[in-house]
Amino acid sequence: MPKIKLFAMTAILALCLLNFASADLIFPDTHPVERCVKLMNLNEYSNISLIVYIEGPTIKGFEAYKLDTNPHCLPQIYKFATLTLYWIENENLGSINFQGLTPEIISKYLHPVSGMVGHNSYYIEDSNPLKKEDIELSIAGYSEKTLVLYKSKQVSEYNDGTPAKTEVFDNPNHRLNEPPSNLGFFRSIWCFIKKIFKSYEC
Repeated sequence: MPKIKLFAMTAILALCLLNFASADLIFPDTHPVERCVKLMNLNEYSNISLIVYIEGPTIKGFEAYKLDTNPHCLPQIYKFATLTLYWIENENLGSINFQGLTPEIISKYLHPVSGMVGHNSYYIEDSNPLKKEDIELSIAGYSEKTLVLYKSKQVSEYNDGTPAKTEVFDNPNHRLNEPPSNLGFFRSIWCFIKKIFKSYEC
């Protein structure tokens, strides 16, 4: 029985190591697709900031920083790492230390962001001529305390001479509100009344 347990533990450990090592394997007959994901209209929301929060096996603890309002590609990260976006009211920026973020601080000051897309480059089969994707995300608004993003534009390039393809997408969440913390008392009442009569523009 002890030998069987030892064999099973060894097999499980070997599988784990194989999966970890295979994260960087490049399979034959594939090629990379360069992907760049940018957030475009953050400068239209001057009362908030976006926080990039990265954690994973190649990072000691975590990495966090404030996202620049000038559009640039979100960072490429290791396969087993995770990137999370949060938003925070600028008036609370001085209350957090990016090197000392704890679950309690995140819960108190940082708010969720939805609508993110995969931001890492990746590999596809050679039969697919796609070689590059530039994806633009825009802020649609707020749903309660969640900042909602949507894909507003995508430019795809190919390696077989096919012309680049540009796609523009409408905001599917045009009825979202401003952040609850930014609505004054009387304006909140006015918005509430307008919603009763099915008019969502506040």
